[in-house]
Amino acid sequence: MLKKISRKTWMIILGVVTTLVVIILSIVSLLPSILQNVNNSQLYDGRLVAADYWSPQPKIFSAGLGFDGIIGLPSLDEQTVRAAGGAYRICS
Repeated sequence: MLKKISRKTWMIILGVVTTLVVIILSIVSLLPSILQNVNNSQLYDGRLVAADYWSPQPKIFSAGLGFDGIIGLPSLDEQTVRAAGGAYRICS
Protein backbone atom coordinates (compact mmCIF):
# COMPACT_ATOMS: atom_id res chain seq x y z
CA MET A 1 0.00 0.00 0.00
CA LEU A 2 1.00 3.56 -0.57
CA LYS A 3 1.80 5.54 2.49
CA LYS A 4 0.29 9.01 2.86
CA ILE A 5 2.93 11.75 2.59
CA SER A 6 2.90 14.13 5.51
CA ARG A 7 2.54 17.88 5.25
CA LYS A 8 6.13 18.34 6.48
CA THR A 9 7.45 16.13 3.68
CA TRP A 10 5.45 18.06 1.08
CA MET A 11 6.91 21.33 2.40
CA ILE A 12 10.45 19.93 2.12
CA ILE A 13 9.77 18.73 -1.43
CA LEU A 14 8.30 22.13 -2.35
CA GLY A 15 11.34 23.90 -0.88
CA VAL A 16 13.78 21.72 -2.81
CA VAL A 17 11.88 22.16 -6.09
CA THR A 18 11.67 25.95 -5.58
CA THR A 19 15.39 26.13 -4.85
CA LEU A 20 16.21 24.14 -7.99
CA VAL A 21 13.97 26.36 -10.12
CA VAL A 22 15.66 29.51 -8.76
CA ILE A 23 19.13 28.06 -9.43
CA ILE A 24 18.20 27.04 -12.99
CA LEU A 25 16.66 30.45 -13.76
CA SER A 26 19.75 32.20 -12.38
CA ILE A 27 22.05 30.12 -14.57
CA VAL A 28 19.89 30.72 -17.64
CA SER A 29 19.83 34.48 -17.03
CA LEU A 30 23.62 34.66 -16.51
CA LEU A 31 24.52 32.39 -19.42
CA PRO A 32 24.65 35.12 -22.15
CA SER A 33 27.08 37.27 -20.15
CA ILE A 34 29.25 34.27 -19.30
CA LEU A 35 29.44 33.25 -22.96
CA GLN A 36 30.20 36.86 -24.01
CA ASN A 37 33.10 37.02 -21.56
CA VAL A 38 34.46 33.72 -22.87
CA ASN A 39 34.25 34.96 -26.47
CA ASN A 40 35.93 38.28 -25.62
CA SER A 41 38.75 36.58 -23.75
CA GLN A 42 39.42 34.38 -26.77
CA LEU A 43 39.59 37.38 -29.11
CA TYR A 44 41.40 39.94 -26.96
CA ASP A 45 44.05 39.38 -24.33
CA GLY A 46 44.66 43.06 -23.46
CA ARG A 47 47.84 43.53 -25.49
CA LEU A 48 48.24 45.95 -28.39
CA VAL A 49 49.94 43.96 -31.11
CA ALA A 50 50.94 45.78 -34.32
CA ALA A 51 48.51 48.54 -33.41
CA ASP A 52 48.79 51.95 -34.98
CA TYR A 53 48.86 53.85 -31.69
CA TRP A 54 52.07 55.85 -32.12
CA SER A 55 53.26 58.19 -34.82
CA PRO A 56 56.14 60.66 -35.05
CA GLN A 57 53.65 63.15 -36.54
CA PRO A 58 50.79 64.61 -34.45
CA LYS A 59 47.56 62.78 -35.30
CA ILE A 60 44.06 62.29 -33.95
CA PHE A 61 43.95 58.56 -33.36
CA SER A 62 40.18 58.48 -32.81
CA ALA A 63 39.44 59.78 -36.30
CA GLY A 64 38.19 56.36 -37.34
CA LEU A 65 35.42 56.40 -34.75
CA GLY A 66 32.81 58.20 -36.82
CA PHE A 67 34.13 61.74 -36.88
CA ASP A 68 34.39 61.85 -40.66
CA GLY A 69 32.49 64.35 -42.78
CA ILE A 70 32.87 67.18 -40.26
CA ILE A 71 33.60 70.39 -42.08
CA GLY A 72 34.75 73.78 -40.91
CA LEU A 73 32.94 76.98 -41.87
CA PRO A 74 34.47 80.44 -42.20
CA SER A 75 31.64 81.94 -40.14
CA LEU A 76 28.65 80.71 -38.20
CA ASP A 77 25.94 82.99 -39.56
CA GLU A 78 22.65 81.52 -40.79
CA GLN A 79 23.37 81.93 -44.50
CA THR A 80 26.75 80.18 -44.35
CA VAL A 81 25.47 77.32 -42.17
CA ARG A 82 22.41 76.67 -44.36
CA ALA A 83 24.53 76.86 -47.55
CA ALA A 84 26.73 74.07 -46.12
CA GLY A 85 23.63 71.94 -45.41
CA GLY A 86 23.47 72.57 -41.69
CA ALA A 87 20.59 73.40 -39.42
CA TYR A 88 20.43 76.85 -37.87
CA ARG A 89 18.21 77.99 -35.05
CA ILE A 90 18.34 81.14 -32.96
CA CYS A 91 17.71 80.28 -29.32
CA SER A 92 16.13 83.04 -27.32
